[in-house]
Amino acid sequence: MRINAASPLTLEDVRVAINLARNNHGQDIYLQGGWTGPRGAVQFWCNSAHGRYATGRNEDTGRAATWAAWGYVIAELYCLDPNAHIGHYRSRHHFITAVYQAQRAFIRRQQLGIRNRFDQAGGNCHFLSLFSDEELDSGYAAMNVSMF
Repeated sequence: MRINAASPLTLEDVRVAINLARNNHGQDIYLQGGWTGPRGAVQFWCNSAHGRYATGRNEDTGRAATWAAWGYVIAELYCLDPNAHIGHYRSRHHFITAVYQAQRAFIRRQQLGIRNRFDQAGGNCHFLSLFSDEELDSGYAAMNVSMF
C-alpha cells in the first residue's frame, strides 16, 4: 500500500493504525515491512497470522490480511488525514464511496447466486463506523450518483 508524499502521514502513523485495527477492532493484521521514500511517500505491506490466502509476494511465505482488516487500517489512517491519497483512494470521501460500491456489488452477487473467492468478507464494512454520519451519508449519496 502506498501513501502519497503530499500527505503528512508517516510510517509511524501506519504502525499506530495497524495496532488500532488489531487491538481495538480484533483484526488479524501485522506490518510486514515498509519504508519512506526520498520524497516522503510511505510504502508498506501487511500480513495476517491466520489468513486464508497467500500474499502473492514471491519472497513472502505469510498469509494475506483480509479486506476488512485492511479497511480498518485505511479507515484509521483517514481519521488522521482525511485528504490523504492512500492506495487508489484519493480521499476519505472516495474511500467511503468505494466501500459502499463494493458492498452493493457483494449484495447484488448474493442476489444473483454468484459467489467468488473475494466474498468471504461477507460485505463486512464495520470499519465505516469510524466515520461520522454526515460523511457516510455523503459517500452513500455519491455512490448512488456515480452508479448511474
